[in-house]
Amino acid sequence: QIPAQRSALRKVAAVLRAMASQVTPGGVTRVCSGDTGFQPIVQINDVKEIPGSSTNADKKRYRMIISDGQHLQQAMIALQLGA
Repeated sequence: QIPAQRSALRKVAAVLRAMASQVTPGGVTRVCSGDTGFQPIVQINDVKEIPGSSTNADKKRYRMIISDGQHLQQAMIALQLGA
């Protein structure tokens, strides 16, 4: 079973290398520095819903982890439903 696991890990590593080559290196830094005319390709590493209070039940918030292959950045997205 170990050779099968190694083979699976090699396939995952190959996919991750291919994905990393498609993102824009340094893109997170440029956007965080205020470069608004720049549209980098980034990878979304994680998305989690942030629990809201009962008074803000119609507003959903999400925390995202964004990567450009060199740097990670957290981002918040807020959605207001029924607006």
